Amino acid sequence: MSGTLDYDEMVRLWLAFPGGYRCRRIIVGDTLLRTVLNMDEFQNPAAGFSFQASGDLVSPVGAKLLRWGSTAVLPADYVLGVDERFALEQVTEHESSPGWTGSSTGRSSPPPSPSGPAS
Repeated sequence: MSGTLDYDEMVRLWLAFPGGYRCRRIIVGDTLLRTVLNMDEFQNPAAGFSFQASGDLVSPVGAKLLRWGSTAVLPADYVLGVDERFALEQVTEHESSPGWTGSSTGRSSPPPSPSGPAS
């Protein structure tokens, strides 16, 4: 970015996606979201109607705007463009307590009794 977020920077972000990919989501922090929504290009009555009807923030470049409130992961001055069809998913493995097993449903069960199942 040039240091100042303006409509040209939003278009550059959208155009930065190579063929086969599309900037479908633009994720911004609260301060930059306010800057984006106050741009003249975002004052289009159709975009305002879409927001009033569905609550979706749609940009003139066709990407859905998403608000990111945490600066712990995405700094306040970042704008992130995403094609969610190809986004990554983080999977974290957690260690379970010794003797406990987890199932694919996320439930845990105690280990079997040493003497076998109770009757």
